[in-house]
Amino acid sequence: MPKALNLFFLIFVFSCSKGENSARNSVATLIDLKNLDKTTMVNFEDYVSNTEFILLKSGDYYFSEITKLLFKNNKIYLLDGQRGHKLMIFDQFGNLLHAIKGKGNGPGEYEAASDMWVNKDGTIEVLDEYQRKVILYNQEGAFMSEKRLPFAAEKFIKTDSHYIFYTNNIAFAFNADNNETGLVMQTDHDFKEAVSILPADLNRADFYYITTQNFTQLNNEWFFFQPFTHELMNMENGSDFTLDFGVLKFPKSHFKNSKEKGVDMMNKLYNLGKAWDNGCFYDLGQYIYFKFQVNLNIYMAFYNKASKQIKVANRNNWLVNTNCFVSRYDPIAKVGNKLVFHLLPNEIKMMKDLNCFDKDLLVHIDENNVLMLWTINK
Repeated sequence: MPKALNLFFLIFVFSCSKGENSARNSVATLIDLKNLDKTTMVNFEDYVSNTEFILLKSGDYYFSEITKLLFKNNKIYLLDGQRGHKLMIFDQFGNLLHAIKGKGNGPGEYEAASDMWVNKDGTIEVLDEYQRKVILYNQEGAFMSEKRLPFAAEKFIKTDSHYIFYTNNIAFAFNADNNETGLVMQTDHDFKEAVSILPADLNRADFYYITTQNFTQLNNEWFFFQPFTHELMNMENGSDFTLDFGVLKFPKSHFKNSKEKGVDMMNKLYNLGKAWDNGCFYDLGQYIYFKFQVNLNIYMAFYNKASKQIKVANRNNWLVNTNCFVSRYDPIAKVGNKLVFHLLPNEIKMMKDLNCFDKDLLVHIDENNVLMLWTINK
């Protein structure tokens, strides 16, 4: 990448009122990243002080892919909702406590569990995007009740007064009289009074559809990240954030004027060297971690809250050092100031070949039961 390219990180602070027509007044604070050169580039090992592994000892219960992973109440909650169709609860050392197989269309069963939430009392809620329902389980994973949604949704968070959903209908439903025209919807706890917080945008439909969507919690406030527009929208009354990548950002004219499909438009902008695939935000205490991509170069960014400085680590290739840090994928969770990765079979094989696991761990490792945790320096 030419060194002359400038990358700017802008934070806009908004006073935000909810609703489709809410007005926003912004105050901008500029953090200049300058050039992607030696002054801003660091090795990611500079931020990782320790690597540890947790083996998920699932016994006879097989899980295929992790749809959602949460660390709460000194437990690990694992949802495999797409292929293995299991909800599993482990202790903090990876020992299986409870497991429930949820495949089906009856009460307490799900066809495609796309997200999970753990309440303060330890009860668990699972969102089934196919059957448009949220299922409630007790602390051991036993079925308690379920509620039907008035729209399909893929991700959700729950506040003291509301549910907030990211819908998966943006590429399909755009009728003015259809309640599925919202990209982000809000309901009360009874799934009534549905309100569109963020309306669907036909010009960006395919972009949203093919890009990972996620809610993220920063400074104890929940945000929804909009890819390509680089906006973190506060889901409760508070400040919004916008990342401005300067000359690397996506030009808005492409969204307004082009009628091309999202994939074709993305490929053109990709060839122009624009920043995309932004997201994976985690609040690690002193730092906010996120990643972005420019062409084939993937970067991990560490934003220091106190100094308001940002450092970037190139993550373009497999990176291995003597401590066996390996990364070409995103963290799937965080606990405290630790990032949590789920090692895939090829990654486990590579790390076995590099003798990264001690003998006690090695005898229990199968093709996908390893979590890797990075401790981020304070």
